[in-house]
Amino acid sequence: MWGRRTMFRGKRKKILISILTTTFIIYFIDFSVVLERKKEFHGENNYLEAKGPKSVLVDLPGCVIPLEVENPEVPESAKITCDISRPRITYVQGNRIFLNTSFRDAECCYKGLIRRPDSDSAISKTEECVKIGEETYVTKYDAVVVICNVRGDVYDDYHAIVRRKTPVPSNTDVPNVVIIGLDSVSRFHFHTLMPKTKQALDELGSIEMLGYTKVGENTFPNAIAFLTGYEEDQVLQFCYNRSKPIDACPFIWNNLSMATALLEDAPNLAIFNYYKFGFLNPPTNHYLRPLMLAALNDYYPYKMMFPCVGSRTTETFVLEHIQQLMEYEAPLFSYTWLTSLAHENVDNLPGADLVFSKFILSLNLSNTILVFMSDHGHRYGNSRTTFNGWFNEKLPFFTITMPSRVKNFLGDQRIQILKSNSRKLTTPFDAYHTLRDILEAYNVKEFDNPPVMINGKLFPRTQGQSLFSNISPDRTCAQAGIPKDFCACADLRGMDLKDPIIEKTVRYAISRINKWIPRRCRVIDVSQITAAAKLNENEFVVGFTTKPGGFQLETMGSFDGSMKNYRISRVNKINGVWCLNDWFLEFYCYCDFFGFLGEFVLGKNR
Repeated sequence: MWGRRTMFRGKRKKILISILTTTFIIYFIDFSVVLERKKEFHGENNYLEAKGPKSVLVDLPGCVIPLEVENPEVPESAKITCDISRPRITYVQGNRIFLNTSFRDAECCYKGLIRRPDSDSAISKTEECVKIGEETYVTKYDAVVVICNVRGDVYDDYHAIVRRKTPVPSNTDVPNVVIIGLDSVSRFHFHTLMPKTKQALDELGSIEMLGYTKVGENTFPNAIAFLTGYEEDQVLQFCYNRSKPIDACPFIWNNLSMATALLEDAPNLAIFNYYKFGFLNPPTNHYLRPLMLAALNDYYPYKMMFPCVGSRTTETFVLEHIQQLMEYEAPLFSYTWLTSLAHENVDNLPGADLVFSKFILSLNLSNTILVFMSDHGHRYGNSRTTFNGWFNEKLPFFTITMPSRVKNFLGDQRIQILKSNSRKLTTPFDAYHTLRDILEAYNVKEFDNPPVMINGKLFPRTQGQSLFSNISPDRTCAQAGIPKDFCACADLRGMDLKDPIIEKTVRYAISRINKWIPRRCRVIDVSQITAAAKLNENEFVVGFTTKPGGFQLETMGSFDGSMKNYRISRVNKINGVWCLNDWFLEFYCYCDFFGFLGEFVLGKNR
């Protein structure tokens, strides 16, 4: 009896020690906030204008966009390297797999990758591994994993298969429309970090839209504007919410009488899947997501992005697939989005510059319209909190390249108008209407006219116009559909950080955040006001950091002292939000272990 009591007390003591140890560790981590070096409440103003000569991208009555001229050193060590010890034993042409002649003694087979019909994230591999000869046709699958045994060493590789999904067209004049997007690349970074690619586009007569401006915070709203012509708030009303499939939205690729493709490289950050359901059915004839999911799970499990598919960089893998599609599925409408390259670090761009320049110059552009673009500039990091970073984040690059036969078909007047619009304020809404003009001109799609109608209610497209129509030089951000938070038509003038209206605005922003976040997140306060600048006669922008968390936030304020509900943007990287799964609140949450436990007793809200 006594032994049992002693044993019970021993167990209870161990449990108590474990609880106290865990509590100490949690508080030790949490007290990094208390122990951090005390900062001055007012820092040096990051938005003070840099000295030196200026260039002006857009100089019109409705909008002036100034930018500093900088010549940053291009990093040399950022090139992504893949495992070159993985030999490329097989390669594909259309729906045929070939053995590399250097590996005739290799024994290879392939397994098909299958997308589950009711899920955008569930895939499986076939049990059977089909033997590969010198030339093997794949007739059932759009993606395969190849497994090879070379003198006892086992290798695997992934291939996207191009099986013809559409009838061979009778009209051979219809051009390919190839859209390639790089996530998080400003016009400034494109010019400075990818000069070879820019030169290749210039050689092909590309037209760059210098005033192209984002219309939403991140990729999704900008992609929706580009692909549907609608604002995010509009599609939320009739075809989309985060817990249901997005199939019903009127994407520009729907019902085209040409082959279609949606190609993304980072399935865990995919435009229509990150914090969203995705598609119930494959949205296009060719859909790369199942293959990229399988490759990610094999090569980089638990990662958001991956730099390589076997011995090839991810962008090389996707670009090779585009070339295959253009060869075997023309005419083609393809939308490609590459996230892995620059989403986390724009310094990776120089290492891929030669890859893209060679790809562009190798394309048969005699009958291809190429759109090379981004969604927004870099939204996080030290560069974002500077004068230039404030502009760059709002100004992604956008270029369009058309061969002579397309220009002749569309007519000189349209092309001249497009060129004249290159120095005007433009948006993804305009890009949508431009693509629509092209597709209608070639008679490959009948667009909804009148616009979408749901339950007797019309949802007209209220934003944007074709870039083949004259854009007014008086156009403002409001007229273009650009929220004022993202308007780059501003001549920032640094302000005194000790101005009382600035602190009042920051305090109001903090109070709003603390009302949003649940009990599992720590209440936050202002740590330091880091930046402030006048935008116009009525408004200013202010940057500040928080404690705990060290969040770098940015909002706007009014000189008249009225506290308006402006957007509050996070401009440093989000890390370690383990306590919730909410795309919006993760920007403002510093997780609190005891608050998390307290929700079970006291409820979610304070």
